[in-house]
Amino acid sequence: MSWCPKCKNEYRAGIAICPDCNETLLEELTEELELNFVPLFQTTDEELKEKIIKYLIHCGRKIKEASGPAETENGEETVFTIFVPEKDAKEASMELRTVVNYDAKEKKGEEEEVKPRHRAPEPSTVYVDARSRYQEYKSSGIMFLVFAAAFLVFGILNVSGMINFTATTVSLLIVFGSAIAFLVAGISSLRKISSLKEEASTEELTTETILAYLKENFPKEVLLQMETEELCGELLYFQQMETMKEALQNKFSDKDEIYLDALLEDYYNSLEL
Repeated sequence: MSWCPKCKNEYRAGIAICPDCNETLLEELTEELELNFVPLFQTTDEELKEKIIKYLIHCGRKIKEASGPAETENGEETVFTIFVPEKDAKEASMELRTVVNYDAKEKKGEEEEVKPRHRAPEPSTVYVDARSRYQEYKSSGIMFLVFAAAFLVFGILNVSGMINFTATTVSLLIVFGSAIAFLVAGISSLRKISSLKEEASTEELTTETILAYLKENFPKEVLLQMETEELCGELLYFQQMETMKEALQNKFSDKDEIYLDALLEDYYNSLEL
């Protein structure tokens, strides 16, 4: 089988040219062709180009670059073009603006006022600590039991004739059925909190251990020493986070990654860098 490098259509053996694109077919599609790179940014500033590429790579983007002479308002200059996969173009554009805006402000001597907003690597889900889950289950359990008692009292009062809001048997069955359902849900939630309470205590001890490790190995002074002329602002932030995260994963390999990410972000924010 053969593939067209432009439209990505597959053709049977024996066909050499794509009838739609007039492109020579390939025996296999390389990763670059499959990704379909598109131009993201052009500049004559080689230093800016390098900053953008480093940042995009740090954000996990695949990059291609090209350069060549071109006529500009300053005469003939070398123009650098950065390409990214089409599927990443939207997010890469946002990341590009971060670097370009920061670079422009930095050249105006406004670095401190416009330091890019810190962004943590985004986890697939938000971590909820065991203590919060314990409180949530406890509140839910109590609420369900209150509803169960209310429906039960309401049903009994109707059956005894003290009130007459439900005139049919079906209505009474719904009331008592709801009471039973709330009762079961309440008991289930309260049974869960016993294990969560123990889990919360264990997790709090683990959290103290991990934070103590971070404070000992990555105090504010150590993180600030990572700053260089090329590694500053948002780039520095990602490098600091990556270094600490790698150390945590090696030291506490049995812990959930989302849990470690949450602790790492809280610790970093507490340093007020």
